[in-house]
Amino acid sequence: MANTNFLQIDNPKHNIMDDATYQANTQRQNGVQVNDLIPSIWFNKALYQSSTFVAALCQMLAANGISTSDGISMRWRRHWLYCCPRRT
Repeated sequence: MANTNFLQIDNPKHNIMDDATYQANTQRQNGVQVNDLIPSIWFNKALYQSSTFVAALCQMLAANGISTSDGISMRWRRHWLYCCPRRT
């Protein structure tokens, strides 16, 4: 059975901006500028949205028999080292 350990951040949405405020936010529209302070509710909304997508994608892969994990197995590491040329 395939599984995944990718989960949403702040799933109960305790400290998060509502959608209308997030859409109108200048930091979301123009990017965070140098030395800007990032409000936690904005940051949590951004992390929640990206983690929701990643979690849904990994759940879909697991449902189709592909296990996902945020760790690197030894088998994958050996394969990666074998296939990739060494950088000098």
